[in-house]
Amino acid sequence: MTFLTSEAIDHVLAVRSAEVSAMSATLMELDDHPGLQHLRRYPPTGETAARWAVIEPSLARLWDNLGHATTIVDSARAVRGRRPKLPNAERAELTRLLFGRPLEVARRAIPLGQRRITDPAEVVEYIGLADIVGRMHEAYPAVAGFLDAVDAIDTLIARRLASSQSRLGDAGLADVPEIGELLRASAVDPLGLTPAAVDGHVAAIEGSIERRIAEAAELVALQTNWTAALDATAARLDVLRDAGQGLL
Repeated sequence: MTFLTSEAIDHVLAVRSAEVSAMSATLMELDDHPGLQHLRRYPPTGETAARWAVIEPSLARLWDNLGHATTIVDSARAVRGRRPKLPNAERAELTRLLFGRPLEVARRAIPLGQRRITDPAEVVEYIGLADIVGRMHEAYPAVAGFLDAVDAIDTLIARRLASSQSRLGDAGLADVPEIGELLRASAVDPLGLTPAAVDGHVAAIEGSIERRIAEAAELVALQTNWTAALDATAARLDVLRDAGQGLL
């Protein structure tokens, strides 16, 4: 049997250790992703829920696979130790750990009717570092892309509402109902909103703000000119009374 040399083992172990460290750092960063934080705050519905039903298991498998890779690398480090040269038994074990499929991850029983008389009663799945790294490379883009899409809608809405909320604040007005409707919709189903749909909501909000500002201006004008308006109304009533008396 051919075994790796101590030098080759050290090189491969260093490469795999660096990969595991990088994957761990990336998943930790992903765990703080604004899109994931959004989903933790607001259980999704609609389009977002349908897509999350696919992505959530993929995210869980990423963490599971990281755990598997860490287990194998830690085992290899323990076997390697600090000795400059390794005996054949340790070299064989490290070759198996670094290049084979040393980790059992699943067992599945085979029903009697589905196997031949000489077949085993169960199938055991083993994986190795190459399998794990390949799976994680394949799964990661869809998970990160989904979370980025959730965050992109949140960011778009926050940016588009900033000027509307500023106008309301400058006018001393409370939020218009349309803002609450948009925020409620985006909370539970952000991916149910396209940029065009967000534009439509914001246009409705701007129209409502215009009406609220105009109404407030009219109220201020009425309050400011209240005495004059009362005098003018009284004068008109006097004219009407005088006119009525003249007709008697």
